[in-house]
Amino acid sequence: MKKGHIELIKKINRDLVLETIRHEQPISRAKISRNLGISRSTVSSIVDELIEKKFVVELGYGESTKEGGRRAIELGFNPSSSFGIGVEISSTKLYICIADLDGNVIYKTTFLPTNQLHVIRDSIDKCIDLSPVSLEQIISIGFCIPGTTDSELGIVDSPELQWSAVEFIPYMKQFFPMPMFINNNVNCMALGEKLLGNARNTDDFVYIFIEKGIGSAIMANGELIQGKNYMAGEIGYFAFETDTTHKEINRLGNFGTFDKKASLLAFEQDAVNFYELIKKYPELAAEECQLVDNFVRSFSLGLANMISLLNPEKVIIGGKMGKELSFILPMITEKVVTITPLPCAIELSTASDDIGTLGIILYSFDKVRDLV
Repeated sequence: MKKGHIELIKKINRDLVLETIRHEQPISRAKISRNLGISRSTVSSIVDELIEKKFVVELGYGESTKEGGRRAIELGFNPSSSFGIGVEISSTKLYICIADLDGNVIYKTTFLPTNQLHVIRDSIDKCIDLSPVSLEQIISIGFCIPGTTDSELGIVDSPELQWSAVEFIPYMKQFFPMPMFINNNVNCMALGEKLLGNARNTDDFVYIFIEKGIGSAIMANGELIQGKNYMAGEIGYFAFETDTTHKEINRLGNFGTFDKKASLLAFEQDAVNFYELIKKYPELAAEECQLVDNFVRSFSLGLANMISLLNPEKVIIGGKMGKELSFILPMITEKVVTITPLPCAIELSTASDDIGTLGIILYSFDKVRDLV
């Protein structure tokens, strides 16, 4: 059997054992083995690993059997046995939260925005000192960053933060001992939707983030699609026939043609405040209606093309602007249906502002479980 297949089987068994303990605790190793049909030696090996990684705890001896046999040690899932840190870095804030294994936030705080690595490091230290948990209880740190993030090497390119090829994770590893993970902020929000939001029990979906610019994250078969250079989902660079008359259509690092048609930029270039405009909907002046119609037409076309290409079960729209589209969502949905025949639910995100940081925290927990 190939090594990749063996690792996949190990992960499946590990997840099955953990979920069984989570939902049937207190439970013994022997009962897990019987319930799952996995050998006792395999279950014992997995349980020992989960105990070492602080996902599972031994609760003590259970009751003796009817035959008076030796009492078995029972196991439990204790979400407060370990914690993870999520760090969201942007041009508007530095947000740090600490959550338990179930994603319950037990401490959070916001600092002034910064792109200085030593300031971010000191802020994490301060957050740990002020929280009710110790450094030893923290098993992972996840970073949520706008821009292109190399998830393997931890190197970041972020025009918003004025970073170019910044060796972010290598720097942070000098100061913190636990495993660290990093991803693009839109990918983190999609992970949050998958684990806690509208995409629970959904393996194929697209998350669209709209603010000053538009981006997306793609989930296929339950896995995040990142692309060869970690740039999958950069739909701001979508171009259509009317855009091809320009000599240079898109340039990496700059807002793209679709950004300018399907985000706040579509309104700002006409000196219109979208949030004030949408408050007046549907009682808009003719020129205001035209702006909205242009946005709906452009956004719907891009959305329909993604649906035709990826065949997702649903599209979830988030971001500050995205969450304000409720009044015109029926128009968008109606327009999309006329462009693509592929069925797809289109929903607005109802997730909290913590969704990105919680997404990277829970993703980090999943990765820590898989570390050998």
